[in-house]
Amino acid sequence: MKIIDISTPITKDTIMWEDEFKPVIERFGNIKNGDIANSSYIKMSLHTATHIDFPKHFFDDGKTQEDFELNKFYGKVYVVEIKDDPVDRKAFEKANIPEDTKKLLIKTKNSGLYKNGSFSREFAALNQSGADWIIERGIELVGIEYLSIEKYINDNYSVHKTLLKNDVLIIEGLNLQKVTPGYYNLFALPLKIYGTDAAPVRVFLGEE
Repeated sequence: MKIIDISTPITKDTIMWEDEFKPVIERFGNIKNGDIANSSYIKMSLHTATHIDFPKHFFDDGKTQEDFELNKFYGKVYVVEIKDDPVDRKAFEKANIPEDTKKLLIKTKNSGLYKNGSFSREFAALNQSGADWIIERGIELVGIEYLSIEKYINDNYSVHKTLLKNDVLIIEGLNLQKVTPGYYNLFALPLKIYGTDAAPVRVFLGEE
């Protein structure tokens, strides 16, 4: 099986949402200073780089990671390329996404934004009609490139709320630049951090 890593790396220079602090990665044990081993710690938002949003993100009583079965995070996935911005109902309908799709990754123009080195507000994302289409089609997991499933300027985060209140898991921070549209095996197991609104995840696709 060919493996394609579609995660973005976590470094001190990782692009973050506007005004959000970057990851702090520090070493507290250093062999060069006489310590027996090199040891480090990291401080970062759970929404850093590639991550999964859980319903708790926008609902105090929403589900968290431990409320979902593991099969939610892996399995057959369809990658679709959509050049429309925003990604709306019309864009989905003309993309001819297979009827049996339950997990969907959306390839957009966004992967090129990582080269900028700083946060950009001009990224492609779903609008409300796109979110409604996801729900109507019974899709249980949706992922997109760059930092948000929803536009920077939005209607009170209605896209996030529509998806999450229906238990649709959201993967943000993907990089699908080198991925050809079609079917793959998805592996997106988040760090086992319970009770939180999100979790970092290493995501890769398996191609037979």
